[in-house]
Amino acid sequence: VKKGIAIFLVVATSFLALNVNWQYEYSGWTTTVNITGSPITFTRSNEMILVARGKDSNVDYLKALGWMNIHDRYVQMCLLRLAALGLLTKHLPFNEASLKIDIKTGHMNINGKSMQVVSEFDEKNLQNIQNFVDGINAYLEAHPRPIEFILFNYHPEPFKVTDVVSTWILISYAGLNDLSLTIEKMLVEIFTETDADLNIFKTTFSPHLDGIDDELIDIYKSLKNIRPLGDQDTSDLPKMTNSNNWVVSGTLSESGL
Repeated sequence: VKKGIAIFLVVATSFLALNVNWQYEYSGWTTTVNITGSPITFTRSNEMILVARGKDSNVDYLKALGWMNIHDRYVQMCLLRLAALGLLTKHLPFNEASLKIDIKTGHMNINGKSMQVVSEFDEKNLQNIQNFVDGINAYLEAHPRPIEFILFNYHPEPFKVTDVVSTWILISYAGLNDLSLTIEKMLVEIFTETDADLNIFKTTFSPHLDGIDDELIDIYKSLKNIRPLGDQDTSDLPKMTNSNNWVVSGTLSESGL
């Protein structure tokens, strides 16, 4: 009973703390935030869309974008960072799924790859991403933690440029790899179980099928108990529900891209 009362008090207190931020975001609500020397005004439109206005369009929009991203996706962004760095089980309650993710991303050395990528940025691109990170950290500093992190006693550290790049790498791998395997599985099943016209598919999916010919298809058909490439297990990785993945040839689109 005492434990239940304690949890209730923590939850109730947290909701009261967070409620300050919920109450004022009505239609027409506005606030001005100073992000590393840049005063940026955020407003809720009549459609409840968050609009940002600053003085320097080349700098302030990136700071505002970071602020708005963490505002709308606080938990998701922090969890993706932990997943990319292999730190889920260090900061959150232990479970087997989190451990598998930590092991897999640890073997991928995403943090090391992100450091390499950042080292190759020119000064302009490095500053652009730093502006985005400044917006994230300005929000983290000024707002309470969400209820999930309060209950887990997790205090997110300020973001670094490498954290953002690590997240990009994880999203790219999880999203693109999952789609790629699904497409490969579909194609293998089509060509081994039907009499589909290879030339039609090569035109539609160009250049992805340029290396496939009738001889290779015959080899596929001759194999028994083939395990499609798409059956590889990626269930331990975070999944993306949307992505700018293109498999249909650009020559078939109006833009040609």
